[in-house]
Amino acid sequence: MSTHIVEFSGARLDIADRDLDRRPLGEDFLRFLRGFLEDTYRSTRFYRERFDKAGFRAERVTSLDAFRTLPTLGPSEVLAGSELRLLPDRYGELKGGLHSLPPEERFAKKFQSWSSTGKPKSSWYTLADWRAQLALLDRHMGHLPRESFSRTFNCFHGGHFGGKYTEDAFSAYGCLVENRHPSLASDEAVLEQMKEGLRELGGFNCLSVPPWRPQPAPGSGTTAQKGTTLAGLLDADVDNYIGKHIRLISAGGASIDEPGQRLRERLQDANDLAGAPPTLVCQKYGASEVGTSAADCLQGNGLHLYQGLIYTEIIDEKTGRHVRSGERGLIVSTGLRHGSRYVRYTVGDEALFVDEPCGCGLVAPRIRDIRRVMDRDRLNTGCAAGGL
Repeated sequence: MSTHIVEFSGARLDIADRDLDRRPLGEDFLRFLRGFLEDTYRSTRFYRERFDKAGFRAERVTSLDAFRTLPTLGPSEVLAGSELRLLPDRYGELKGGLHSLPPEERFAKKFQSWSSTGKPKSSWYTLADWRAQLALLDRHMGHLPRESFSRTFNCFHGGHFGGKYTEDAFSAYGCLVENRHPSLASDEAVLEQMKEGLRELGGFNCLSVPPWRPQPAPGSGTTAQKGTTLAGLLDADVDNYIGKHIRLISAGGASIDEPGQRLRERLQDANDLAGAPPTLVCQKYGASEVGTSAADCLQGNGLHLYQGLIYTEIIDEKTGRHVRSGERGLIVSTGLRHGSRYVRYTVGDEALFVDEPCGCGLVAPRIRDIRRVMDRDRLNTGCAAGGL
């Protein structure tokens, strides 16, 4: 089993430890969380002022309930200032570049997620942050046979989190990865690249792809997203290449179980026509601001929250309390990393929270029925435990 130690203020946690998913979060995580919050207070003026205004003290975080007294961070607040505000202050002072910093503290990736205002939310990952993200793949997919995704065709956009994560994490895990060529504009052309790729090695057996593209809400000011999807490839696949050869779908960006899409049923039909075993599906959930925070349960009981490097809450937007098992609420995420600090950030989605014994053996909580929040005002209430 691999290890990957992350450290803040002298507090260390092995974020690659699979046992984090087999037991409730305990004092080792609380120590790590306190260390992160102490580091954030010292290093980042934005949070120093935010903590002081809320009367919040990192050293008092002796329970997760104590952490939840910190008000949430909404998209409007993120967009209200410079993209550098959420970074430690020293990064805003290095106008000559990052040459003076140790390699681990230099930036490896920057991602942007666009809002309906036309202004992007930016998230910077240091090299240490990105390596930690890649180390999580073993927890997300370690229960799956490696031979099912040894040769992966990556259809996620190369500039998006999903594209870079698939390329870097799968490669570091020992898989061959080929990216969809950016010049290919049609599903038919992408399918041809997939059919021709890695022929000498047996062709692709894994497809990393968004299941489908959600349409923007009326009046949002955003245009429909374009790009390759599983739904589009299945439509174009007249020779049933996917049903014959693809043994695993690694999906993210939308739910493969969306009513009306029938994607699991269509995959099973394709397998049946090919006389092939069922194609496995591993859905992942996350956001470019914090990373990948959840992945499919082995037994299909929802998506387990893989906590440690990312801490995820599901909160009642009116009371600020964490919802009980079986209730819905807003997804609030904290990325414990050295670059952009998103602390108690309302991602923009809601989900059903499940915290009951799971047949797969993991005790990590699960989320189900994830839906995008279309009323943006719901995300900017600044709620904390005990009230608004």
